Order: sequence, then structure tokens, then C-alpha cells
Amino acid sequence: IYNSGNSDLERNFTSGLMEDSSGRLWVGTDDGIFLYNPDTDKIEKFKDTPEAGLFMDSQITCFVEDDRGNVWVSAEKYGLFRISPSGGKVERKVSTVGKPNIYKFFLDGSKLWISYYSDNLYVTDTTSRMEPKPFRDNLGGERFRGDVVHCISGDGRGNLYVSSKKGLFRINIATNETERLIDDFVRVHAFYSENELWAGTESGLYILNLEDGTSVHIKSPEQTNMFSLSDNAVYSLCKDSEGGMWIGTFFGGVNYYPPRYTGFDKFWPHDDTRFFGKRVREFCQDRFGTLWIGTEDKGLFSIDADSGQFGKYPDPGIG
Repeated sequence: IYNSGNSDLERNFTSGLMEDSSGRLWVGTDDGIFLYNPDTDKIEKFKDTPEAGLFMDSQITCFVEDDRGNVWVSAEKYGLFRISPSGGKVERKVSTVGKPNIYKFFLDGSKLWISYYSDNLYVTDTTSRMEPKPFRDNLGGERFRGDVVHCISGDGRGNLYVSSKKGLFRINIATNETERLIDDFVRVHAFYSENELWAGTESGLYILNLEDGTSVHIKSPEQTNMFSLSDNAVYSLCKDSEGGMWIGTFFGGVNYYPPRYTGFDKFWPHDDTRFFGKRVREFCQDRFGTLWIGTEDKGLFSIDADSGQFGKYPDPGIG
């Protein structure tokens, strides 16, 4: 239940979630960053450094923690920032003044991959001050020019996976060889196992076997069908610690696929869960097993690992 005494979350629109190595939950909204401290059970607004001209009072689009405990964050209008582990030092690493917004980014060692919205995929080195350069594949082509990249991740085996309006791509980081795996509008992807990749698209869910190249395509014929999705527009994916898969959609709330089970559990605004959001943007499971769910329409929710009950942290201005 929402408690105005333990939350200072001012916005309903959740655009990013990440737990850092110290256990804090970083919550991105359309008006900056909020931090949840599990020791105090409080959510507070992150104080940036306006005296240095560094503002993050716009939509937060991505969080990544590096191996030194620094948190990297991209903010619309302002660019890419690096925040020290204590939060006391904020540095702007890439400015987007006069440029498209940074939508997503990914750290691969010292290599930084950056997606500019409706522009291109760029790459640079975090140890230098070089301007990011457009990524070119092994044939010299700019495969992502004019594209919107929604998700970037690595597999730890020398490959980068990129989800975009043009499809799902696999890039060999050493050779830049680029292969399209799905020809669809792909918003998100997540590994279920080393050789099984789930991809959320505007036309349902794909489950890819990376060993033999086969795939399964799951769509939504009707919301109440336990063997189908509640909505075809898949926006977020998260594998939990028990092996279940959480699937966030734009109009149909959350679908949960338990391990060793053939049907979907569904959570969307109706009956006893009418308070829940239908536009599910982000997932994050913390070290205690609690699953955090960020929505665009009803704020931030959590599901307790032991009880399975919902808690909610919405904008105080809504009922």
C-alpha cells in the first residue's frame, strides 16, 4: 500500500530500474532520478549538481553500473553522465546539446556503445575523449542509420545483441560481422539460458534457439487465454532467480511464465488488481528476491518474494 511517509516518488512514469552493487534501487522517471534505500525503506529524489551546469530533470533512458561501482545514466536533452559510488561526483561524459537524445547505451569493458534516438548506433572508448563514431559492420555499412535502438547487451562470448525497429541483430565485436536474427520491430531481448534468447516485439514474443537457429513465435489471440500473451506489444523482459520469465506489455500489464509450466499468469488492471498499471516499462529483481515493476501509467510496484503480494509506490497525486 502506498505510504506518503516512506516515499518521495513524484512521478508516475517509470523509464528505468537498476539495483547497484550496494543494494540501492535506481528509479528513472520522466523528471529525473529517484533512489530507494532498502535499509531505510525510503525513496528520495537524487540531487544532481546544477551549480556545475549538470541537470538530469528530464526523462532518464538507461542505467548501467561499471566494474568500479560508478553508475552511468543517460538523460534526455542533457546526455550521458557518470556518477561516483557515493553519489557525490557527477560528470557529464557525452553532451547531446544540439544532437539527438541518447536512448540506450552499453558498457563492454572500456568500449562504450551509444544509441542516439532515430539517428544511429555509435561506439567510443571510455578512457579517451574521442567523439563517438558511427558503428560500421565488416562490409563498411552503417546498419543502424536512422534506426531506433531499444536494447543493447553482450553474451560474454564476444557477441553484442541489438534490438531495434529494424530487427534483432548479433554483432561479432572482434570482426564487426553483423547478422539479423529477427526481421521485426524488436524492443527488448533477454537470455533465458546460454543458447536461448527471448525477444519482445510489437507482434508478440519470439524464443530463439541460438544453437540450431529455430524459433517459436507467441502471439495474443485473446487476453484471457492462459496459453497466450495478454498483449502483442512486449516492452520488457526479466528472468527471475527461480527461472521464471516476466514479460511486460504496453496494453496488457504483466505476463509471468513459471519454470516447468506451459501457461502464462497475467497481472493487468481488473478486479482485485485494478490499481495495477497496464503499460509495463521496466523490471528489476533485487538481492532479496523482490521484483520491482516500473509502469508508465501507475508508478512503481513491487512483488514480495515470500508473500507474493503487491506493494505500490505511485505518484502521490493519483488515487
